[in-house]
Amino acid sequence: IVSNLTIKRGQKMSSFHHALMLTYFSFQKVVMGEARRLGLSPGQPKILDFLAEHEDVEQKTIAKSCEIERASAGSILAGMESAGLIERRRKEGNRRSLYVRLTPKGRSLALEVRELFSRAEDRALAGLSENISCAVLCAGLFIMSVGVNLSIQADLGTSPISSIPTVPARVLGFDDIGVTTIIVNAVIALVQIPILRKKYDPILLLQIPVSTVFGLLCSASGTFLKGITPSACRNNWLVCIAGIVLVAVGVSIEVATNVTTLAGEGVALSLNKVIPKIKFGYMKVIVDCTLVVIAVIVSFSCLHEL
Repeated sequence: IVSNLTIKRGQKMSSFHHALMLTYFSFQKVVMGEARRLGLSPGQPKILDFLAEHEDVEQKTIAKSCEIERASAGSILAGMESAGLIERRRKEGNRRSLYVRLTPKGRSLALEVRELFSRAEDRALAGLSENISCAVLCAGLFIMSVGVNLSIQADLGTSPISSIPTVPARVLGFDDIGVTTIIVNAVIALVQIPILRKKYDPILLLQIPVSTVFGLLCSASGTFLKGITPSACRNNWLVCIAGIVLVAVGVSIEVATNVTTLAGEGVALSLNKVIPKIKFGYMKVIVDCTLVVIAVIVSFSCLHEL
């Protein structure tokens, strides 16, 4: 809507505001039209989506996070409780607050709501050209590569996805982790085939070329950042924190493009499809911890040190 809008001089703010308003109402119309078919009323879809990632949350936190007035949130939650979608209870030591969690019925419906949101987002971004999406994806991968190399330069550890590539890179005497990142991510991408079996979609093989680009970017950014050698402990931590933030930003951009993911996120999504009872956030933590444990074992076996 915004891209197709002709903005005349002197009417710029009014026209842009109008475009934003139309975009909001169009999105709401699509989402709520589908939500009503699921038996949901306004306010309930975003609460279900929020509770899918958070358990035992206070009502006021839900209201704040979902941008709903506290009084309105209370009535919406009451309706959801009557429908058997949530449970509200008090915790020992805090009798003043009600804590909310999803019931099995609510969790099942929350998954449908997430698919609904995903379809609406795909429709909203349908006009975004593939070239722009790929460019944004590459930008996200570059930011991630800078974050990974900053973590390495800080000498306080590295991100989970680069923990395994770092070990063989040091064993083989490579100057950077580019080559080993490509190899390790390709293996992780192929591991998803036996995990998903008949559910495997060949499009997931796109993770291999994306991981190749990421590995090359890791090499490039590693060369660029070699001069950063923090001497004081405080500086090490500052560089490490900067690396963590950049990795987080890069992952957010990568996922937002909805093109494909790196193998690390891909294997977590694959496992999540096989074991849906474990939420994706927890599954990602399990995968990351597994990668770190493997890296530690390989490091002790080959280098006899961490």
